[in-house]
Amino acid sequence: MMQQAGSRDKQTIVIVDDEQPILTELKILLGRTYNIHTFVNPEEVEPFVDQNEVDMIISDEMMPEMRGSALLALIHEKHPDICNIVLSGQAEKDDIVRAVNEGHIFSFLYKPVERQQLLHVIQNGLENRNMKFMLAEQNIKLKEYNENLEQMVAEKTTQLVKAYDRLKMLDADKMSFLIYLSQEMDSSLDRIQKLAEALLNYFAF
Repeated sequence: MMQQAGSRDKQTIVIVDDEQPILTELKILLGRTYNIHTFVNPEEVEPFVDQNEVDMIISDEMMPEMRGSALLALIHEKHPDICNIVLSGQAEKDDIVRAVNEGHIFSFLYKPVERQQLLHVIQNGLENRNMKFMLAEQNIKLKEYNENLEQMVAEKTTQLVKAYDRLKMLDADKMSFLIYLSQEMDSSLDRIQKLAEALLNYFAF
């Protein structure tokens, strides 16, 4: 599950490389800005990621135990929101394409990488991840809004149908009353007319 960077003081980066000096150098470079966790053995990375919130993984490609792209592809299956960067001292074009496709890589950098270039790529990668998070949140809110809107429209439609049915019933009652009144008036007029005729006949004698 994706966690928004703003909910923590520092974002967490995991660095994987079989050369300890490189891990030490990167931890010194990035440690002030990010929470850094380093691993010499790539097989230890997945259990750590499963138990902790990780924003980015920076991995060496060529390692004795496994390729960095293979590791990242494995982690991506359960944690697709993590931003992945691969570092490699030697890689052919086909290796780069495979690493990007298999490991869902944000960026592929050659060793030795310049510090400013690495910092720039890391910043862009994390910003990209945060934007995806924000878009996902907005999509959820938009979906909820649409669902609420549909419910409101359905409720209003039901109310209008009930009001229309009630109006038809009232109109029917009104019409029935008018018919009844008309019949009563016709009957009363007929009785009055007959009474008048009877009186005239009575006084005619």
